Amino acid sequence: MAGALSNIGNIYSAKGEPDKALGYLEEALAIDREIGYRQGEASDLGNIGNIYSAKGEPDKALKNYEEALAIHREVGCRLGVASDLGNIGVIWQDKGDLDKALEYLERSRAVCIAIGYRDGAATSLLNMGNGFIIKKDWEKAVACLAPSLMEHIAMDAGDGPRQCYSGLSKCLEAMGRGEFIEACVKARMQREIAEALAKALRGQAEAESEEAEGKDKK
Repeated sequence: MAGALSNIGNIYSAKGEPDKALGYLEEALAIDREIGYRQGEASDLGNIGNIYSAKGEPDKALKNYEEALAIHREVGCRLGVASDLGNIGVIWQDKGDLDKALEYLERSRAVCIAIGYRDGAATSLLNMGNGFIIKKDWEKAVACLAPSLMEHIAMDAGDGPRQCYSGLSKCLEAMGRGEFIEACVKARMQREIAEALAKALRGQAEAESEEAEGKDKK
């Protein structure tokens, strides 16, 4: 019953009807809490957080994501932990606290790497790159976006390459490295260009995740 309600809620969310979606998701949450299905409860909370995030209500989104994170840690769902940490990082970025956002995104990426979740790790790097763009730290942004682009291309991961390339273009233009932009355009963002960017400009993104991994190994 709760699963069906959650699915209906997600359909309304995809249709752009967030208020209807919330009604179904909150009903699903109430049932999962009543029957003690903690994994379902965490999933419902995450979905509700997504709705509030899309509605531009970051504080409500953050509350739900943090509750979901606590439950995922409790039940030992590391994939859920990685997702929640990433969502919390994006919320802090939306709220303007870039340092806190980057901390959570680094922790999310560390967990993704530890469990072999390549898509999640690449998305965390993409979001970290966007954070560094806001900070106008162009080199660190490229250090995140270049390997993220490489991973997204390797996985043929939907809109990821376009988002990475858009961020890289901003960075390289600001850095006066327009020749890289032209090369990417000519090569149509082929893998070898992403690899060249990653090798030339990666920097410290790999090293920064090692310490963060220990915080969420549970």
